[in-house]
Amino acid sequence: MLILHAYSTINLGYCVHHKRQDGFLNVSTIRLKAMLYDEIIFEPNNEFEIVYKNTKELEIGKIIKKTVNVFKNYFVFDIIPAKIIINKRIPINYGLGSRISIAMTIIKGLAEFLKIELSFGDLNDILLIINPELEFLNTEKNAVLIQNGEIIQYLNIQNPYSTIIVFPKINYSFKTFESIIKKYRIKQEFNTSIKKINSENVILNPDLFLPNNVENILIAEYPELKNIKLILEKDSVFSSLNNKGSSFFGFYDNIEKLRATVNQLKSMGYHTEAY
Repeated sequence: MLILHAYSTINLGYCVHHKRQDGFLNVSTIRLKAMLYDEIIFEPNNEFEIVYKNTKELEIGKIIKKTVNVFKNYFVFDIIPAKIIINKRIPINYGLGSRISIAMTIIKGLAEFLKIELSFGDLNDILLIINPELEFLNTEKNAVLIQNGEIIQYLNIQNPYSTIIVFPKINYSFKTFESIIKKYRIKQEFNTSIKKINSENVILNPDLFLPNNVENILIAEYPELKNIKLILEKDSVFSSLNNKGSSFFGFYDNIEKLRATVNQLKSMGYHTEAY
């Protein structure tokens, strides 16, 4: 048996530029590994099988099946003799990158489980076939600086803060997000650049983060988000909508204030995680 963790991500700033021909968005951001994770278990099995726990196949099955098929074709397997159990701990459709993280973890896990030597080039080839965004995760470092859809720098960011992640009672699909962007006619002509940064200090200087240029638009569309933002702003060092999803995160340098905020949010019925 092999057990791996598929970690979520948060975005330190999130600037949408435009939609690419492949349907994905070109964005600028610093994408940072968060400590929330889904558990992926690999067990020997005569036939290939996927078991979903705490989620439905309909919610994440499409990218999982594509990942397995690409892996199987790339390494020429007729049958993969394994059972993969996906124990979903991160809520779906909140912008925390859990689907692509699960896909990445399955690739690495199958290679380890089946004792296949997986080179950086092999992994990158597989990732680009599955989803171009997966390339951002192909690193042993915990963060990546992205400028207008291109990887500028891989980073090791030491987060000195305690972190809250809040899941509102509403979430929305990518199609809904696109319709909201069109409705508010967001400006997409940005001339924003980020120079290479000191990976040890960036998180201590939120002024270096790009603004989240869709946060105010989504707050205008969903007033519930504004209430969460105001609660987090009160005592946090920094808080933000996490990319285009509806989850929020906040950094805290005072553990008592963090606990008070968690208790307040939970008393309001919000699923809230802290680490």
